[in-house]
Amino acid sequence: MSHPVALSPRAKDDLNQAAMWYRSRRTGLDSEFMNEIGDHLNTIASFPTGAPRIGRTIRMFPLSKFPYVITYRFSSGTVYIIRVVHSRRHPLVRSR
Repeated sequence: MSHPVALSPRAKDDLNQAAMWYRSRRTGLDSEFMNEIGDHLNTIASFPTGAPRIGRTIRMFPLSKFPYVITYRFSSGTVYIIRVVHSRRHPLVRSR
């Protein structure tokens, strides 16, 4: 069963900024990034409790091909995407 996914305004901003940066590096790289985001959001929607917790309710799901982490919470049958952050900027990834 796939659960609905809601992106926070900050997550949308994170995605737009990252896509613009990748577009400035190489034509089509932004599309590759967004395709991977879409694939990972589908996985999260299908298996919302599959990613490790980084707190009582927050989970962290790293991308495979890009150095980004999706942070989200699953509540009342909905996946709430909190941020999509470069792994060097995410404090828990940085500390590993």
